Amino acid sequence: MVELSMTKLTVRMLRRWETQGGRILTLGVFLVLLIARSEACSGTTCAQCIVSGGDCAWCADANFTALAGERCSLAANLQEQGCVDIQSPQTAEVSREDKPVDDGNVTLGIEPTQLQPQAMRIKLRPRGKGHDFQVTFRPANNFPVDLYFLFDLSWTMRAYIEDLRRLAKRIADEIGKISTNYRLGYGTFQDKVLLPFTNTHPAKLQNVCENCAPPFDYHNELSLTSSLINFTAAVDNSQFTGNIDSPEGGFDAMMQAIVCKSVGWRDNSRQLIIFASDARMHFAGDGKLAGVITPNDGECHLQGRENPMAFKQDYPSVGQLAAALDKSKKHVIFAVQEAVLTEYQQLHTRVPRSSVNVLKAGKDSNVVDIVRDKYREMTEGVKLEYKTSSDNIRVSITPTCESREGSSCTNFEIGNKVEPFVVNIRADRCPDDPKERVQTVTIAPSDFLKDSLNVTVEIICDCDCQIPPDVTPIPSEDCSQGNGTEECGICRCFSGRSGSSCECSQEDLDTAVSEPTCSNDAMNSTTAPECNGVGECVCGVCQCQPNFNGRFCQCNAKVCPIFDGLLCGGNGECRCEECQCNANYTGLACECPGASDSCMPSSPAGGETEGEVCSGHGECRCGSCVCEEGYVGRHCQTCFLCGNSLCEVDNYRECAMCAVIPENRGQCPDDCPEVVIVPEVDTEDEQTEDCKDWLTEECHVRFSVQNPGANTTLYVQETKVCTEGPNILIIAFGVVAGVVGVGLILLLLVRLLTSLFDRLEYQHFLRELQSPKWAKFHNPIYKEATTTYHNPVMTKD
Repeated sequence: MVELSMTKLTVRMLRRWETQGGRILTLGVFLVLLIARSEACSGTTCAQCIVSGGDCAWCADANFTALAGERCSLAANLQEQGCVDIQSPQTAEVSREDKPVDDGNVTLGIEPTQLQPQAMRIKLRPRGKGHDFQVTFRPANNFPVDLYFLFDLSWTMRAYIEDLRRLAKRIADEIGKISTNYRLGYGTFQDKVLLPFTNTHPAKLQNVCENCAPPFDYHNELSLTSSLINFTAAVDNSQFTGNIDSPEGGFDAMMQAIVCKSVGWRDNSRQLIIFASDARMHFAGDGKLAGVITPNDGECHLQGRENPMAFKQDYPSVGQLAAALDKSKKHVIFAVQEAVLTEYQQLHTRVPRSSVNVLKAGKDSNVVDIVRDKYREMTEGVKLEYKTSSDNIRVSITPTCESREGSSCTNFEIGNKVEPFVVNIRADRCPDDPKERVQTVTIAPSDFLKDSLNVTVEIICDCDCQIPPDVTPIPSEDCSQGNGTEECGICRCFSGRSGSSCECSQEDLDTAVSEPTCSNDAMNSTTAPECNGVGECVCGVCQCQPNFNGRFCQCNAKVCPIFDGLLCGGNGECRCEECQCNANYTGLACECPGASDSCMPSSPAGGETEGEVCSGHGECRCGSCVCEEGYVGRHCQTCFLCGNSLCEVDNYRECAMCAVIPENRGQCPDDCPEVVIVPEVDTEDEQTEDCKDWLTEECHVRFSVQNPGANTTLYVQETKVCTEGPNILIIAFGVVAGVVGVGLILLLLVRLLTSLFDRLEYQHFLRELQSPKWAKFHNPIYKEATTTYHNPVMTKD
């Protein structure tokens, strides 16, 4: 039924394309045949059948009168054939954990539930449409929030530290409007205490600048806490420090703040790092300047509040920071001065879950606005992501909310449900290993660690009628008196037996063929069905369904070359996709008659053929002569390289000349054949040879010889044929005119380019006059007479 419908579709598509000029005909036919093959149901067992297509079914009736392969088809086809026990297991949901979304209770220690459902188990047919279900997300009120402030403590940042100290209460109030379950943390950084980043002279280490603390790499000043008093105190106790170069070691500090649990990150919280600096950052490779060549390992090394590995490991790379942020689901805000805004904007394009803002100080301080706006942005959108345990599972997630961007829902308020996401899960195939037939799919919001839906996918590879592996099969009398057991309507033979009713023993197989088998070993596949799913294995020999042949039924008897609209031209039989031609026919499509009558020259009277095949100077191929080198004509009757052309024998030239040239008519040979004067010589007849006799270098007489032999006739063209020579004057004039014309064009082109260039130069000159610059720079070749040197290790007593 499927193959028939696909054939009709193919014919309709071919006719349509034929009316449009035959566009992409070959490609279309290939695609249609490929689709038809992929949709065909096949298999000699129930398990093989149901995995061959998502809609395939198996008839398990014991009295079903059909070959094993015909038991596998569409359910509707089997029902029409009278089958009662149709095996077609369907994709279905087995169980689910479906706790409603709620805000939880912080006081009682009940965590909020934001995703529904939380767990599922489904059974999935391979190569089918898959299973659709809905997932609902609702951002909970008072959801845990962790804010970690990471500030550059260089002297130039003192105004921004003062703002943070002054505005700490406002920051807490703004976040508290969204969630009262928040924590604040505080960390500071400067740079590696190594030359050339920091002056390591003992005196400088103790007193970098007036009222400054000794230099350091990173300090975790305060782990995340709900105490606003402790946070303000930690900021108050900040002491500024200094270093030599402009870039700072913020990457070292950020890596530790991201990966260290001792910072106080909660497992299920929205996590935000506010990174503030007024300088560029050092990154991987810069540590070599200080002799630090060990790459950063991206691990936590905090001891107390310091990182002792800062002296031994290089700065982390941008890629390491991006991976750490993505894995931990943290967000980062780069709050920087406008002077370094470009560098951090470039960093933002490479770091996920990041944003960049210009940091302002004093009365215009925008620290509160930055934190509030970023947190609202984090809570106003959601995107569901998935992770599978196998490439065999395909997942698609489609949001149904009104406001969405791609696969994300946007612009919703905390506490309100998001319109459900539609999830589709499907399987491409049935794994060979039974252990891989149970897979796991995890679906979760992109910014949360704990809120997730775990879907257990069980791929259906067996039928309900099959005997479980742990159950001992019961011998059936219908299977050759107990030599097999009945399973899904057919006999499953015991070891050493085969056949549709297990009627064949090993001795029978050895007698049938030397290596009895119904599976094609060349396919190198343990899952290949016997007889390619289109036949029945009887005693080691395949009994093929109609239109199939070959030892393993691997040959389709309908796939052979077509000639004149007929398979094998109607002159042969299609076997294993090749034509076996009938007697007297050859060719790929049996299109060539084997007899050589058409290659034999006809008698002069037009009767039966006579002489040798192709005049003895060629080979008859597919009804036509293929002549030897030097021979031409339909029957290779003429040799134009042999010097014995018909034009040269029997005085034919003299006879033709005297027929058309008046002064030669009295000199005609006595043995001239019949001469016919014609307006123009016709040489299409196979018994005619075109001849020419040159009178001068420009003119010749044209004649032809027909039926050489007893009834020879000369056909002579009544007028001589002359060729006109070239007109030297016209050729000379054309060459001179071409040379002069090309020269004029080149002169005009040079003139045009010169004028255009002069115009551009003049415009440039006018612009220079309007914007003069007068001696604003030092003379680059002038050098002052005095030079001052500074010893960096010299200090005052």
